[in-house]
Amino acid sequence: MKKYLYLWRTNQGESLKRPFAQMELNDSSRLETLVDRTLSKSDYTVLMTDKDYQESDFQHLVSITPGQLADLYLDVIGDVYSLAREIFPCVDPVKLYKLTLRAKITFATDDVYDRFGAKVKKDDGTAGKSAATFRGNYSEVLMSLSRCPTRESIDRALKHELGHYWHALAHPREYNNSSDVWLEAMAIFFQQCLNAGGNFSEFSEGTPHFKAANLLSHLRQFTEFSEWDAHTQWHFLAGKTNEKEAIDYIERYRKKHIAVISLAAKLDQKHESTQEVVPEVEENMIIQFKSIA
Repeated sequence: MKKYLYLWRTNQGESLKRPFAQMELNDSSRLETLVDRTLSKSDYTVLMTDKDYQESDFQHLVSITPGQLADLYLDVIGDVYSLAREIFPCVDPVKLYKLTLRAKITFATDDVYDRFGAKVKKDDGTAGKSAATFRGNYSEVLMSLSRCPTRESIDRALKHELGHYWHALAHPREYNNSSDVWLEAMAIFFQQCLNAGGNFSEFSEGTPHFKAANLLSHLRQFTEFSEWDAHTQWHFLAGKTNEKEAIDYIERYRKKHIAVISLAAKLDQKHESTQEVVPEVEENMIIQFKSIA
C-alpha cells in the first residue's frame, strides 16, 4: 500500500505537479491486524523523491523539511483514522483506513494555489485569500505552503480539509446541497474533535468559517449536543444542510428548556426557593446569533 504527497508549482510558465514523498506500509499483509490500533510512522517506510529538487523548492515556502512534512501527514492520518472509527463504527476498519488514505494531498506554491484554490467570501462581497481548500471533484486537499508555513498551521489545515473530505464521501447528497456556512460547520466540527483549533475567534468576522464556528458554539452551549458522543454529533450535523435548520433546533430546545425552568421555579416557590431563572440570557444570545447568521 503506497501513498504519495505532491508538490504543485509552475516551471517556466507551465503547471507541474509531482510527488515529493512516497510512503509505503512495511507489511501490508498485516493491515487487518494493524488497523486495530493507531498506525504510526514506524509502520511506514518514507522515501523522498528527487531530494535536491524538493529541498530547493521547499526551503522558501515552509519552515519544515519535506521529510518532516511527510511525517506530519502520517501523524494527522493516524488522528483522522481514530476519529473516523468513532464516527463510522459500522464500517470495516481496513476499508475505513484505506478511505482515510484515499484523499489526495497536494501542497502548492502561491501562484498555483491562487489559480486553483478557493477564496473566502465575506458578507460585504470581498474575498480574502484562503490557505487551503478541498477540491471535491478531485477528492483532493490543496494547500498553500507559504500560507501554512508551520507544523501547527499545516496540522490544523489538513484536519479541517479532511473534515470536508469525509463529509463529501459519507454524505454526498447533503454535501452537495449544503450552504457555505454548513460546509464549514462540518469541517470545523471535525477539526475541533481532533483538538486542532476551530474556535470562531480564529476566523475573520463575516466569513462562513466564522459563522459556522459561532453556530457550533451555540449548539454546545444551549442544547444537549455537548453531551453526545462524536458519532451522534456528526450524524446529527450531517443530516442538515444549512444553518437555519440548526438555529431552528436551538430555538426549539431553548423553548423546551424555558418550560422546564418555569415549572421548576413554580415548584420551588412552595419552598420559598430563590432559584435564579435565566431564560432572558439565552433569549439575548439567540437573537445575537441570528443577527450574525
